[in-house]
Amino acid sequence: MSSPDSSPGSRPSPPRGLGLAPLLADYGMLLVLLLLCLFFSIVTLDEQRPEGAEAARQLVASVSRLPAGARKVLVVVGAGGADAACAAAVQTGLAAAGRDVVGVVA
Repeated sequence: MSSPDSSPGSRPSPPRGLGLAPLLADYGMLLVLLLLCLFFSIVTLDEQRPEGAEAARQLVASVSRLPAGARKVLVVVGAGGADAACAAAVQTGLAAAGRDVVGVVA
């Protein structure tokens, strides 16, 4: 007499071992996805450059550290709207730091 959960012609599953093969069978796809995430994270890694107010703050701090003899500053930016906002923030920050902004070129 056969057991109720086994059907004719089906084989019982082999006992699971403690090796690497059972782990890869269960978690192989997860490992592949994690490796893909790692690969694309490394490949697309790039230096991030600040924009807008953060860029203006860093630029003002950098120029403020220059020797006192370098008081006159010319601000040159691109023609975009964000560039104009950054130039205004740089101009205001440099004036507050005691630098003379001789002009803004867009």
